[in-house]
Order: sequence, then structure tokens, then C-alpha cells
Amino acid sequence: MRPRFQADENLNVKIIAGVLRREPSLDFRTAKAADTLGLKDREALAAAARDGRVLVFHDRETMPARFADFIAQSISAGLLIVSQNVEIGETIEQILLVWAASEAHKWSNRIGYLPFYICAAPFGATSPRLAADMGILSDRTKFLSASLSSPFGGGRNLFLLA
Repeated sequence: MRPRFQADENLNVKIIAGVLRREPSLDFRTAKAADTLGLKDREALAAAARDGRVLVFHDRETMPARFADFIAQSISAGLLIVSQNVEIGETIEQILLVWAASEAHKWSNRIGYLPFYICAAPFGATSPRLAADMGILSDRTKFLSASLSSPFGGGRNLFLLA
């Protein structure tokens, strides 16, 4: 089963509209539709987890630590943090790729970042480089790097740590 997404109230609505315009079958719920407007981060995480949805958020500063605290006590369907410094069209493409190329259960208690690098949150790693520096990457760890191209220019690397 493909992941289902829940937007935080501060997620750029143009991203949600663009994703749904490109792939109407993708399940991406707005904060308004989920009745999560005004919730604190932990409550938004709990609502998304309760509904089995990956929470899509812009906050790179505080949310990774809040997510780590949340999954220490609860199960999450995942968190996807989207940079506000990436063009909307490229962000839409990358969310579509995440949806098409991953399974919902693989996101459980994981945090991902756009532009692409996805790492296992329980280890506290927030990037492949940090994972390597922390000694997380080992012979037992699957590490995949694939070069991707975008119609919006440039290439990106997709890193998956499983």
C-alpha cells in the first residue's frame, strides 16, 4: 500500500494542489480537512499517526526533535519535512516520487527530507552523512543512492537508509 499524507497547516497549499492535480488518486489531506488547524506539533503528529498518514511539514528546526520524542512513546506513520527553499514544482515531483516508489509501512517511525534524503529517525540521523559520521551505516545497513533528474532542472540524489 502506498503512503497517505497529512499536510500541516503551514504547508504551502500550492504543493498540495499541484500534487493532487498531477495524481488525483494520491491521498493527501489538508489540515483543514483533517480538522487539525491550530494544533500543537505533538497533537498534529498524533492525529496523523492515528489516521495512518505521513505528516508533511516545513519545520526543519524543531520538528525532528519533537518527532523523536513522539516515536519514543508512540508509533508514527512517518514524517516528511519539505524545505521551503526548493521550487514548488520540484517539491511536487519529489512527493510524487516518494508516493510512487515507497510502501506505507516503510515510513513507520521514519523521517524524510525533501530535497531527498531519507534516514531512520530512531537512530537520530537526519542525513546520510550524519548517519555515516555516527557509525550507523554498516554492513548490516542497506544504503541506496540513485541519481534522479527533474524536468525543473538539475539532478538530485535519493538516499534511502533502511
